[in-house]
Amino acid sequence: MPHKDPEARRVYNRAYHAANREKHLEAMRSWYGANTERSRRATKTWHEENPPSVNPGHAYVVHKATAKARGIAFLLTFEEWMALWIESGNWHLRGNLKGQYVMARTGDIGPYATGNVRICTVSENRAEARRGRPMSAETRQKISEALKKRNAIKH
Repeated sequence: MPHKDPEARRVYNRAYHAANREKHLEAMRSWYGANTERSRRATKTWHEENPPSVNPGHAYVVHKATAKARGIAFLLTFEEWMALWIESGNWHLRGNLKGQYVMARTGDIGPYATGNVRICTVSENRAEARRGRPMSAETRQKISEALKKRNAIKH
């Protein structure tokens, strides 16, 4: 039996799939329909017309889901969450890169809730996270070396 030997199994599988390729493609067409390409184009068009910056509902759901994945309670309703962003005036500058804005919890403690969150830059949020946690000399050395290496590449 060819299935016991891994090499024989590979040879058998290749031959089987080569012989039955058309039959399998026809089955896939019947399962998924002939319009899969049209469906892909429609999905792509929808995403182009509704990016997260235009569709705040999507951004809210993603924020709530990532908080849950990190084990952090998320008690803001969509209206409260959106009001914080609108009030800050930084909705269009949201992101997780330097110079962009995030919704941060005060002291990185507690849930995402009214009175415990604020809109600040990524740099401010990271600096607050580092406060109270002194870096070892070894960590400072590693950061210094990484920055030197990164700057050498840029120049």
